[in-house]
Amino acid sequence: MLVLMDYFLNFAALISAFTWAITSVVFKTINLKNVLSFPFYEAIVSFLLLSVFITFFYGWDLIFRQNLDSLFIFVIGTSTGCIGFICYVISIRKIPIGIALTLSACSNILTILLLDYFLNLFIYNWLVLFGSFLILMSIFLLNFEYIFSNTPKMKNSSYSGMFYSLAAGLIWGFATYLNDLALNHALFVDAALARTIVWVILPSLITICIRRNFDFIPDNKVHSFKIILAAILATVSTFFWFIALNRTTGFLSVIMSNSAPIFALIIGYVFLREKISKYQTLGIFISFSGILIVIMFR
Repeated sequence: MLVLMDYFLNFAALISAFTWAITSVVFKTINLKNVLSFPFYEAIVSFLLLSVFITFFYGWDLIFRQNLDSLFIFVIGTSTGCIGFICYVISIRKIPIGIALTLSACSNILTILLLDYFLNLFIYNWLVLFGSFLILMSIFLLNFEYIFSNTPKMKNSSYSGMFYSLAAGLIWGFATYLNDLALNHALFVDAALARTIVWVILPSLITICIRRNFDFIPDNKVHSFKIILAAILATVSTFFWFIALNRTTGFLSVIMSNSAPIFALIIGYVFLREKISKYQTLGIFISFSGILIVIMFR
């Protein structure tokens, strides 16, 4: 049983990507005036679920028992990740989401690859790098039509959106490195709990500073159900993301997590009846080929 569980957890990054893809599909049907409402509500739901898990299956006395310094690094890492999320949201309001996704993914992968190489001294098999390149190429193919159909229409103000996309990927790369560093002396439950607390506090402080209000979800039952469902799925995704980060390097975790758009595309086709172009079909094939290569030779 333990061997089977260990084998199952080897795919934690892919499970995280899959559940995040479902989250994105559900979130796409939700209209929020304040984009910070979702991370705030998601963090609350995440805290409740983690509290149940810790109470019945883990134990509060074990939280941050290994090294209190990890708590400080987790706070910095998860705060950095939240800032990256804000940059990404700003970017998709200025440029098409396909362009933002491609730029942020490239920046994120390159950043964590360099950090792993220079700071963690990891040297990857060339086949792993080739598989990673295929996954990155698939992201470009998924958004090929988006990019080339919208680039001629882009105004000068859109370049700031491209900057925010690149900044989001860069910041997420550093956030991954910091969380990976902290996980050397702590467990994934510690990381998930630290992230939950930070993502309740930080969006609240930002919302107060910009003098906005969170969307009040009880006003609409269907709206509330979708947000809660997306929050639960995002919590599961985050949980498996930290498990993956605890079991492998930051670069490999990021590469696998960037397969989420592939799953989102397939789920969108099945449940939202969204069309898949020939470029996207090719992107799906290349992505799964890259994932298979990375899994086999990592």
